[in-house]
Amino acid sequence: MQKSWLNSIIKLNLPLIALFLLLLFFNGQGYAEPLDPTGSNDEECYTQIMYDLNYGHLKDANACSPMGPCDDPVERNLNIPDSTEPFKFIRMYFHVMREDDGSNTAATEQNVADAVEDINAHYLPLRIQFEYEMRFVNSTAYRYLTENYEFNQMKNAYAIAPDSQLNIYVASVNVGGSVFSYGTFPWDPVCLTNTGGIVMNNTQFPPYNDRTLTHEIGHNLGLWHTFHGVNEVAECGACYESPNHPENDLRGDFCADTEPAPRNWSCGAVGGNDPCEDTPWGDSEWHNHMSYSPCRYEFSPQQWGRMHCWTEDILSNWLNNVSFTADTLFGKAPFDVQFTGTTPKVVLNWNWEFGDGDVDDVQNPSHIYDEPGLFSVRVTIETEDGTYITERNEYIWVYADTMVVTEAEGQPSNQVKVDIFVNNHIPLKILTIPLTWNGDLDLDLDSFSVVGLRTEYVDLVQQVHSDGWLKRGTFQIISSVGSSTPDIAPDTGSVLSLYFRISPEATEGTNPVEIISYGSYQPIFTVTPGTFIPELVAGSVSICTGGDVDNDGLGPNVADLTYLVDYVFKGGPPPPVFSAGDVDGSGEINVADLTYLVDYVFKGGPEPEC
Repeated sequence: MQKSWLNSIIKLNLPLIALFLLLLFFNGQGYAEPLDPTGSNDEECYTQIMYDLNYGHLKDANACSPMGPCDDPVERNLNIPDSTEPFKFIRMYFHVMREDDGSNTAATEQNVADAVEDINAHYLPLRIQFEYEMRFVNSTAYRYLTENYEFNQMKNAYAIAPDSQLNIYVASVNVGGSVFSYGTFPWDPVCLTNTGGIVMNNTQFPPYNDRTLTHEIGHNLGLWHTFHGVNEVAECGACYESPNHPENDLRGDFCADTEPAPRNWSCGAVGGNDPCEDTPWGDSEWHNHMSYSPCRYEFSPQQWGRMHCWTEDILSNWLNNVSFTADTLFGKAPFDVQFTGTTPKVVLNWNWEFGDGDVDDVQNPSHIYDEPGLFSVRVTIETEDGTYITERNEYIWVYADTMVVTEAEGQPSNQVKVDIFVNNHIPLKILTIPLTWNGDLDLDLDSFSVVGLRTEYVDLVQQVHSDGWLKRGTFQIISSVGSSTPDIAPDTGSVLSLYFRISPEATEGTNPVEIISYGSYQPIFTVTPGTFIPELVAGSVSICTGGDVDNDGLGPNVADLTYLVDYVFKGGPPPPVFSAGDVDGSGEINVADLTYLVDYVFKGGPEPEC
């Protein structure tokens, strides 16, 4: 029984045991990824470890073969870009893990945006830039990765088009106490399959760290660690790099410009001498992005060439051969946008589709969106070697939204309902609604609700400020509080019902109910790209006078009867207050109301409904 139990444990933890044994073995060979002995590092990259775990330690003492044509120094150097080289745009897709219920996200949308901003800044001198899409994945199973085999399970479950874009997974990684991120070399057979891509430990991702993703992408684009030729090969073997050795461009990391250096977590030279030739180590390449220094800031030109070479070779399908940007993405209709098209190709024809039915055929068009909405933009180029297309869904956000306070009528001491009516053309995340109801009817707010309204499903409806003395308050409708609740979709209808009580002392008049700004509270709609103030229309609460069709405060009388005849039979203006014209209380204004009013005015019939 004991032996069977032990075998079961071994089978269940085989991948983790294999990783442990691999680390143990290479630690004895001068190859390992130990934690910083000072205990202060936040940089742990397991790209090489994971590669060797899958394929064995290829850089042994008897072999030092290139991994592909880009390891040829001549080919590499031919690919070093100059200032005239067209930019390469690489597609990437982020999968951010969170719990099944949408809570506890490993990163926010802003974190991902910041990460892309960081890597684009780091890769700008290389003339390489990145375009991304992202999604949140509700999967408690992969929010925390604690077993080695879970990586490929997660990738197989969620990878999207790995042959045409770099997939990046953001989660918490802690396997047997090792906290790390890792990428996939372009020469790895799985590079363009589901199990390629990058796994990012979220504490090595913004807002905690702005360097590690740059480092891991370097691996995916064909770079070794700067210390590869020292710590990740057999010491003093055929692949080992000693300082100033004449063959360093043909061994180790195949890149003599990143001088041989041992692994180093400090912002400066490691000091000491090479144990094989007793030569000083030099500056230890601590400033290079492929080191472990927290102060790294650059790639070498030879690394530039290597990455451009691999993107033209195995990774060519990741390249976006036509890209575009807009000088602004979000604004009020009419909305003027300047587009810029970019491509490394020689273009025969440009074709832009702006999502609103209009097109253009120049490289850098200007376009005005006359109507509000969400617009996808598509650009197609025809070149001598084919047609290339890039489309960005829901790229341009144009608003012309309104928020209206509805009219209401009632009697003294009665409760009346006032609705906040919204017409929105783009999805809304948060509605902030500051109101005042100070006036002659001395209204008191009893309650508020979204029951039966198009916002009934939202996560949170709250009154964030109340001032009973000045008769004002601010309400918020929040579509999503850390969950998967969808935004408030474009539509027209009531989003909030307010229940006021008219003072028993009120006798007549109209009490305004207005959306206003006061103090720090403003009427704001929050959407994915930012915030804006919609067009505002005030409403009111009035004392109801049934049958006062012309709303002159004197009815019901013959003048009201004449007004109603003009409206019903002669196309005259509608009654200013609907309920006053709906004399019989049926919900419609028609001939029956006219008959009802004639009976009251001339025949002593029942009083008009209110």
